[in-house]
Amino acid sequence: MALKFARLVALVAVPFTVSFTVTITPADGGAVDPACHTVLSGDTELSSDLDCSGVDGDPLTIGVDGITLRLNGWTLTCPPGFVNSAGETDVEGIRATDRVGVQVLGPGKITGCGRAVTLDGGRDNVVAGLYLNGNLTGILLQGGANPVARGNVIVANQGTGIELSAVVNASVLDNLIAANGVVTDTTRGFGITNDNASSAAISANRIVGNLHGGVAEVGASALTASLMDDIVLGNGGLDLDLRDMDDVVARTICDTSNPPELCRHPLSTFPGSSSSTTTSATTSTTSTSVPADTDNDGVLDADEPPFCLGTAPDAPVTDKGCSVDQLCSCGAPLGRSAWNGHSEYTACVRGAVHELKALGVVTRKQASEILSAARERSCGKR
Repeated sequence: MALKFARLVALVAVPFTVSFTVTITPADGGAVDPACHTVLSGDTELSSDLDCSGVDGDPLTIGVDGITLRLNGWTLTCPPGFVNSAGETDVEGIRATDRVGVQVLGPGKITGCGRAVTLDGGRDNVVAGLYLNGNLTGILLQGGANPVARGNVIVANQGTGIELSAVVNASVLDNLIAANGVVTDTTRGFGITNDNASSAAISANRIVGNLHGGVAEVGASALTASLMDDIVLGNGGLDLDLRDMDDVVARTICDTSNPPELCRHPLSTFPGSSSSTTTSATTSTTSTSVPADTDNDGVLDADEPPFCLGTAPDAPVTDKGCSVDQLCSCGAPLGRSAWNGHSEYTACVRGAVHELKALGVVTRKQASEILSAARERSCGKR
């Protein structure tokens, strides 16, 4: 149930498999199992894997406003060689250009693409519940307004998890973005980047173990962002590299940042740690020993898996420092893109509560209340 940080990459790199029975009933004008290199004109669903590895061009393009594409747990594979001779991303798994009200929904996996999903322009588009692995870039939100990237698992891609570019009011919520990047390409390999003036709400994400940085401005223009309730830890370079002070960072656990004030409570400042910090106009580096118990949950940070750091105050935890919400996140189970259904979510909560009862940290009445609250939530419902 609990995993050491050193095993994080192994956790997120497990091949994506899912077993289920599904009845497909597309909406009027929609389709089931489109061919590769198709422009979609209505609601569309997959009932089997879509392997476009032998077909040139972008596998799927959204052609009209207001449609929903559901992967239903299947895998979309792009053609090999996702970078062209000019060094540009050549193949985009799913692309929507200047569309309005489009939804691209998991569960499902996209792999082998230059960009797994691109939302270019338009407004009010959503990409949610996907497992993006083995691509160059996970998601590009470029131009337009009000796009949403929610509940995705974006791991072990060669480039960056989510790229923002000249987008207004983007929402990046409840994603796991981990272990992205390769040593030879220092221009990519971040959790989230911005390379043109953008504004975004970045909340409740776990951004851990990315090779070259956590959340970063890599272009000349600024990102105006609010970061709330994020865990941004163990990234190469800096956890937060935002340069300007027009960002709001609250209830976010991080260790290194530029400017250094962005990590209001960096791990190096807690009792029991020792650090030496050097700061220039462009860098902030911290050398630190592991603090005693950053989130005051009674378990040393050294003994907690990264997704269990930052436990809510007074939440009961397992012997590894994990609360029910951390073990059974509403957006998706650990290492996957979505719950198979509400019953799977409540079963996870039931198992976590059983352990808490066995440890004596909750009473029978409290356990019953936690389970009742879980049944009332919409987690896993479709």
